[in-house]
Amino acid sequence: MNASYKNSHIQETLDVLTELSRCKPRSAAERRTGLESRAEHISNWSMGIAVVLMIPAWALAAWAHLGGWLSEWVKLIALVIVTLSCVLAIMALLIPILATGVILFRWKDISLQNLLDDIKHEQAMVYILSNHNNDALLDAKCWLELKIKRIESRVAHFFGDKSAVLGLLASGYFFSKEFGGKAGGLSWIGSTISSGMSFQNFPNMALMMIGAGVVGLSLGAVMIRHIAARYRYQVQLIEMAQR
Repeated sequence: MNASYKNSHIQETLDVLTELSRCKPRSAAERRTGLESRAEHISNWSMGIAVVLMIPAWALAAWAHLGGWLSEWVKLIALVIVTLSCVLAIMALLIPILATGVILFRWKDISLQNLLDDIKHEQAMVYILSNHNNDALLDAKCWLELKIKRIESRVAHFFGDKSAVLGLLASGYFFSKEFGGKAGGLSWIGSTISSGMSFQNFPNMALMMIGAGVVGLSLGAVMIRHIAARYRYQVQLIEMAQR
């Protein structure tokens, strides 16, 4: 096999991988119905207006707290503003929930439409991939499967057969059980950091560093698994293009 053939073959494999890097499933925003999009739009505007209305109320409250004088009608206006802001904030929370409740009555139609849209979306990507020759697709698939195995073995090296999410939950449970008394976990962390690296505080600092390390490794493993899931999605696209 001559060098020019090898270079062209490798280049086409790289072109397949480059094309796959631009392929992604439909986002959650694209799956929303018109009612959900409008509900989210109204919810965001309601929350924004609520925050804007609350700013002058906070300013007046700070002025009164510092000993400033406020007339009765100013206090009344501030109370009305606070009430209106709270109503808008509650609306911002309830509107998306109510929209989701209405959509539940049409779940069959919405599920079918999402399925059809997913097929159209992925079929367009598969059509582009099918323009590459089969050898390049096989090589790209081989490399992706190899990367998936390496990623999964790397995660298993730290966590065994357990999920990284369980590591997060276990560490959270440990801290809440150990430090979830009257002081609370955040108070313990604050006091430990403020005490510094003293001999008496060394056990607390060591325990906090171990917990932070476990949480950091767990978050990293979750991210790595997310990358592996993306590679699996790309392998599925290749398999569809080879049909």
